[in-house]
Amino acid sequence: MQQKYETNIEAILSELDFSSEESLNTLNVYLSNSAENLSLKQYRNLRILIDSKYRNKVANAVRAGKISRKSANKVGRDFTDYIREQHANLLDNDWENTIIKQEDSSYSPNISREKLNNKQYKEKWKAKDNELYKLERGLWGKEKLLEEEERNLIDEMPTEGYSIFKLKTISRMIPRTAYKSKLKNILRKFRAAA
Repeated sequence: MQQKYETNIEAILSELDFSSEESLNTLNVYLSNSAENLSLKQYRNLRILIDSKYRNKVANAVRAGKISRKSANKVGRDFTDYIREQHANLLDNDWENTIIKQEDSSYSPNISREKLNNKQYKEKWKAKDNELYKLERGLWGKEKLLEEEERNLIDEMPTEGYSIFKLKTISRMIPRTAYKSKLKNILRKFRAAA
């Protein structure tokens, strides 16, 4: 008898063993089709499944040579962006006191192969991505950013490589920031380049 799941992502993370490129590709296809919006309960379940059924399995498969590090990294970046976008969506719906704090960081998938293979570039992009996450938390959090800090974080945002999930997160920031036109210009630029 097949078990029923509330969401497609729950089924994917529960059913797949993530010991092959094929299983990783299933998650990639799900993410490439914009995935699904989650309720708070579903989001919490997702976070538990990531810790219990995804991270270690993928890491072990990479170490065993069953999945390439490049594939795992690409899907991992998209997956992190999706999780963050869902987190922002829930924050937007006033769940801020009950949402699990998310500290994962990633760099975007939409960059050239040469840059993906460049360790220094990855580290720099990770730092930029953390700044975007800091901006997001500051716009929703109880401890608001100082105006100068908010402006600096927006001015320092990366100029390439946002996934569809990051673009959604940035869209949600616009009503909350004092620098609406700057964020709108960033979005316009990325949508025109896509």
